[in-house]
Amino acid sequence: MEIFWRLMLGHFIADFTLQTNYIAAWKRRNVWGLIVHCAIHPILYTILLWNYVGQVWLQIGTIKLTGCTCILLVFIAHLIEDEWRIWSVLKKGAPDNTFFYLWDQAIHYAIIFAFSPVVDGSTGKYGLLNYPPITGVLNSYQAMGMDIVSRFSNIVRSENWVIVGILIALVTHFTTVTIYFLEKDFFGFDFPETKEKYITMAERVLVMGCFLLPGAWWLAVVAVWILRTVIYKVKKVYDLTWLNILLGNSIAVVCGIAARILVY
Repeated sequence: MEIFWRLMLGHFIADFTLQTNYIAAWKRRNVWGLIVHCAIHPILYTILLWNYVGQVWLQIGTIKLTGCTCILLVFIAHLIEDEWRIWSVLKKGAPDNTFFYLWDQAIHYAIIFAFSPVVDGSTGKYGLLNYPPITGVLNSYQAMGMDIVSRFSNIVRSENWVIVGILIALVTHFTTVTIYFLEKDFFGFDFPETKEKYITMAERVLVMGCFLLPGAWWLAVVAVWILRTVIYKVKKVYDLTWLNILLGNSIAVVCGIAARILVY
């Protein structure tokens, strides 16, 4: 699943990290803003998957789709999905709420899954659809005889650096946007100011990073840092909601645990 996870990393970077407030507003008022936003995705996909884009990723009957073609189709599908969401919100009055946001993301993930050879290089899994073996990716035959843990480690789990990159994207911009939609739905809040946004992201990265400290000291550091955040909230040093603090730190802890498992 190396290709799938690299596509996911590219998606999180393009859809969150590189989608600035300006681009987010631009794509809603002008089709060129939408095109620029969506075009960032295939550029990142190609960079991350340069060694794989020339191979056949998907075969539908007798039609063979190379990585370049699949990336192009993912780009077109992303463009259509984003345009439909913008049209639904601005023209049809659909609520731009947490559910719509998560639904939109789920569609993007499903599209990436459909066009990436995620079935560990095996063929004939879905009748008409075939996922030919990919050079450089462990396939089903090579995995035969492995115990379930080894199989999971070598096939389902991608390269460590890719997963850590995804975790960092999750704990930063993804969490910020998710909290924004929840706070907007529950409290009617606006998107956080730049200073608040980056301070909270930095603190979540720090919590996640503490899990990578050697030995057992990381437990004490994480506990002290989270306690500090709670005390600052109680003393009103921070103007953050409890939802922001609890959900943000929870995601940071989960991502930190996952990163520690990968690194150690």
